[in-house]
Amino acid sequence: VRRFDMPVVFTPGNHDLGNSVTAENLARFRRVFGRDRDAFAVKGWFFIAGNSQFWRPTDLKDEQSEYERWVSARLEEAKDYGGHAVGITHIPPFFKTPDESDSYNNYPLAGRARRLARYREAGLNLYLAGHTHCYGNRAAGGLTILNAETTCCNFDGLPYGFRLLTIREDESYSWDFHRIA
Repeated sequence: VRRFDMPVVFTPGNHDLGNSVTAENLARFRRVFGRDRDAFAVKGWFFIAGNSQFWRPTDLKDEQSEYERWVSARLEEAKDYGGHAVGITHIPPFFKTPDESDSYNNYPLAGRARRLARYREAGLNLYLAGHTHCYGNRAAGGLTILNAETTCCNFDGLPYGFRLLTIREDESYSWDFHRIA
């Protein structure tokens, strides 16, 4: 990562923090990688990179509540970007359909519709995620959710790699796969 000539933002997932965030894992992540969330603007676009592990059950209720306040404040900021906003987390809001049952591959259904509505109200139009170890491209109410493959393990003999999001001045984008040799 140190060899990249651009900023790198980390969004922790279940292999970093566990399926239920613990104080020990959160402290270790922050010590090694820094913040577990970030928001930043680049060329008129606003990015919210979050810690979706807090949308799973955890004993860290104060941290979870503080995280929800942080997300709400960032979504308010996103409104100033007129629909030029991108959400980034490890776990996608849903895997196939917005109303699918709870599973390992999605946000809990109990808060999913509310979160998706908040994203629409804030003007998010892209959402980037990982977690599923496979490519995905689906939409819900004007929000496109893109999932990347994996850099370290896969389930179908697919090549290892990463995806690079390129947003052009005309607001079109590409989400290109780059194979790791």
